[in-house]
This record gives sequence, structure tokens and C-alpha cells, in this order.
Amino acid sequence: MDWLTRNFLEQPLYVYLTLAFAEIALAAWWYETRRRKVLYLLAVPVLLAGGVFAVSRAVRTDREMILAAAREIAADVQAGRTDALDKHLTDDFTGVYRGMVYDKPGAMALALAERGRYRVEGIDVASAEVELFGREATMTVRTRMRLHSAELAAGVNVNVTFELEWLKSNGVWKIRRAGEPRTAPGFP
Repeated sequence: MDWLTRNFLEQPLYVYLTLAFAEIALAAWWYETRRRKVLYLLAVPVLLAGGVFAVSRAVRTDREMILAAAREIAADVQAGRTDALDKHLTDDFTGVYRGMVYDKPGAMALALAERGRYRVEGIDVASAEVELFGREATMTVRTRMRLHSAELAAGVNVNVTFELEWLKSNGVWKIRRAGEPRTAPGFP
């Protein structure tokens, strides 16, 4: 089922390529035979591609909802807000930062304190891998951050990897646990 979801709803590129090759094969067959039935068959791959496109736009998968929530959090952090973070953390959230464990109120206070210390000039989600397990999911997200602070003469680029556990409750995905963020030296 996950294969169908990924290939038809989230990343239908391979379906489009397969239908394009089928269209080319049908066009070659029609060119050779000039049969009217084959001419009508030329419409089938086009109609199927339109159907896949419509369904992939209309249906929002769990993976897409999690990625959208992560992007919303990143945009809020860049804008200096914590609204999306508050919205997407469970009430029993636990997170680790610099060896200390935080609950949701502690994480929100930490986010506000870090916001005062660093100005985030940009966050790019370099990659995100989501594995679904029913109502639970794990996510590894690699970000590129451009930070600026009064302590630094110039901005600094940092790669940060987050390991997140998500829980779906009442149709909404929220972060239940966040592991210690891993940082790496800046990017070019």
C-alpha cells in the first residue's frame, strides 16, 4: 500500500513516464496500422495521466501532512515566531537539547530564549525522510540554517539534523518526541 501511495499520490513521476512510453508505443502502432481503434486508444494514457494528476492533488497523504507541518515550523522559526511549534507539539512532548530533557512548556521557553539569542536568517529543508507506522511516524529532517547573533561578527551557516517522532491524533500530526539535534559545520 505504501508503494501505491508514494507512486500515485506523492511522487507520480514514474507513473507519468510509464504512461508517456505507452503513448509513444501506441502512436507508433497507430502510425504503422492507421487503425481507428488504435487512434482511440491514444486517449487512454492521456486520460489516465489526468486522473493521476487530479487524485494526487486532491488527496493529502499522511507523509505530505507531516512534511507540511515541518515546513510550517521552519517558516515560523525563520520569522521569529513559535506559533507553529506550539501547534505541532503534543501536550506530553519530550525533547532533548544540549543534554537536558524538556517538556512542551520548557521547549517553548527554550525556543523563545534561543530566538532572543540568534536571529535565523534562513532555514532550508535539505532532506526529509518519513516512515509511517499507522498513527505513528518517525522523521529525519536535515536542515541548513543561516544564523546571526550579536556575539558573531558575521552570520554562520550550520547543518542541523533532527530526529522526530510524530503521533496522529484526531486527524492531526504532532511531534511527540524530539531527539538531540545534531549539528555539522557550515555549508558552502
